[in-house]
Amino acid sequence: MEKGLKRKNKVTRICLLLIAFSVIGQVTAMEDELFNDNGEWPSYESEDEWIVVGERPDSGDDDWPGPDSWNRDEEEDDLTNEDITRDDVEDSSDKDGKESSKDVTNIFIKSELTVKEMQDLLNKISSLMSMSPYFEQLFNYLINNYVLVANVKIDGTISSPAHFNSETNVLYFQHSGAVTLDRVVIEDFFHIYQHHFYNGIDKYGGKGHSNIEFEAKLFYDIHYSLSFMDCCIAIPQDSEYFNSYLTWLDVITNFGTEYPSWEVLEDKYYYFLEIFINERPEYNYPIDYTLRPEALLKLLNK
Repeated sequence: MEKGLKRKNKVTRICLLLIAFSVIGQVTAMEDELFNDNGEWPSYESEDEWIVVGERPDSGDDDWPGPDSWNRDEEEDDLTNEDITRDDVEDSSDKDGKESSKDVTNIFIKSELTVKEMQDLLNKISSLMSMSPYFEQLFNYLINNYVLVANVKIDGTISSPAHFNSETNVLYFQHSGAVTLDRVVIEDFFHIYQHHFYNGIDKYGGKGHSNIEFEAKLFYDIHYSLSFMDCCIAIPQDSEYFNSYLTWLDVITNFGTEYPSWEVLEDKYYYFLEIFINERPEYNYPIDYTLRPEALLKLLNK
């Protein structure tokens, strides 16, 4: 009886040892799979690699932790303007999926704006491009013709919310808030467009300067007339000619449904240009009656 018990205990110990060896073999195999050649826990740099270790649930939970949440530093403090890309700009794709903000950042050679100021400006440009076919055409022209702005910066000494210096090719904003103002962004990027289209607008520093300014403001006013939004900037609202100017905008756009041609504009264009320089004395320069608004017409009738 005693010998039978000893033999049974021996068999039991052998079975336990075999089970232990089997478990050790499985653990070793798991270590070989999970750890790298140096015996260290691997550093997963992409979500594809990370999913091998812990599969992402199919619940669509965006809070599931990925590699970007591990040892993440505060990167915003080290960002420069060069770090801002189109991916940082709010999506302005149209319903057909067409990206209307392509390569917006490429027109700036240099920027002295803060990261937030530049991102606000890019977001405003993207928003206007998605809202207005005019502004989208304007920016497509700048991009497709490789028009570059030498620098963009804040300068509190300028007298207006923004100013494009055509001699230095620098765009100035008076303050941070100006980069988000529709009027400012639309008008001054139109001046950048004019500068390329007319092969330089600095030659209109005297005669013709009023033409350039009125064309830019008319572009803004037509843009808002067709968008059924607040208007206008070419003629002051307290002017006795303001209502007649609004009526003219309705006529040339067929109440916001059509893009005006020169045949439609021609009848009253120089008439309202004359009113413009009288009502806005800061733009009271000699009118060039041979200078048609060709830059405006190209955008309106493209």
